[in-house]
Amino acid sequence: MRRLLMLTILPLALLSFNAQVASAADSEMEGFFERMSPIREVITDRADSAPAQIFAYNSLERALNSEMERAFNLVMTKMKPSQRAKMTESQHLWQKQRQNEYEWMDRAYGPVEPQSKEHLRIVELRSLMMNARVMQLYSYLDTLPDASAIAKAKQSGGGAAVTDNGLKIATIIGFSLGENACFLDLKDEKRKSFTEVSSSAFCQRESQLLDKKVALTYKLGSVSGATCAVENVDCAENNMLVIVSDAKIIRPVRRP
Repeated sequence: MRRLLMLTILPLALLSFNAQVASAADSEMEGFFERMSPIREVITDRADSAPAQIFAYNSLERALNSEMERAFNLVMTKMKPSQRAKMTESQHLWQKQRQNEYEWMDRAYGPVEPQSKEHLRIVELRSLMMNARVMQLYSYLDTLPDASAIAKAKQSGGGAAVTDNGLKIATIIGFSLGENACFLDLKDEKRKSFTEVSSSAFCQRESQLLDKKVALTYKLGSVSGATCAVENVDCAENNMLVIVSDAKIIRPVRRP
């Protein structure tokens, strides 16, 4: 009965928090709750079986990891270059603390038999910890200024309509490696600053492209490697963004 009450109260508490920090109709926080809702329903439906609930909680943890990567990457695009290093350090410290707390849980509730009530309690607590961090990151995203927010991809019909943000020629003035993404600081031909995102591998081209005038190419892609946790989660649209796929150096034209 106690566990059933816990599972009933938790979604209500999360919805209450959601209403306070994300009142916009299409906020990232609301999208997060919509994506997690099918998994939480599965957890509630399996209240009579600890092994079944544990399996569902493991799916929830995978989904929360993907959401955390997505939220972190989006928050990074809204930050000034000087702020990103500190945010990256903060995320790494949080991940280290999470691992330490996971180990503490294993000892505090141990020895834990697989598929037992103690095992279920641990995965419940892990999901609460992960959920809090994801909500924190999406809260930043929903409240930070929109000056450098990246464009989102929109799908129509059978294919994806990819926009290129209207920015094709630029000079790359900085590279920042984040969580599974490379953030590019650029200036357009009018010396106006802007930020784009690419895959983490793109940062390996820093020595080749830094301070170079380039022609940018865009594509629809994912920077977080999201996985499909349950059948109801549409992986085709989850975490899809318009990202820089390539940059070709523009050589000065030699005059005769």
